[in-house]
Amino acid sequence: MRFLGLLLMCVCSQTNAEMHFDAWARATPPGGGSGAIYGVVSNSDDQQREVTGILQPLANHVMVHRTIEEDGMQRMRHARLIVPAAGILRLQPGGLHIMLMGLKVPLVEGCHYPLTLVWDNGAPTEHEFLTGTYSQSVPPGEEVVGCP
Repeated sequence: MRFLGLLLMCVCSQTNAEMHFDAWARATPPGGGSGAIYGVVSNSDDQQREVTGILQPLANHVMVHRTIEEDGMQRMRHARLIVPAAGILRLQPGGLHIMLMGLKVPLVEGCHYPLTLVWDNGAPTEHEFLTGTYSQSVPPGEEVVGCP
């Protein structure tokens, strides 16, 4: 029984190493209660992987959205994060992104925040995202200012 547990831990560890998320977000304006995470998810595994859960301790609720244009208006629709085998998935403003709803604290420019992705095989991966300016439309630089 111990051997099986050890084997499962090794398989999960190998899977965790195959997923990488180069993530970023915009700072939230004063009084803002939501934010969005963008970036590039890389999968070096030979199988497609889907995110089945997202954990972020600063938000009451986390969901995946895709921005679409409908009747001349931009709207958000629920979506899924599926990363192709040996491929990448881009999350970007005006497209696919992770929404942080009910933020407990504002996202401050230049700060790093934790994020956990849970995959379809049950393995979690730990990541962090860097916050840019309010109007950032590309990934921010690595400078860190006074983070809480």
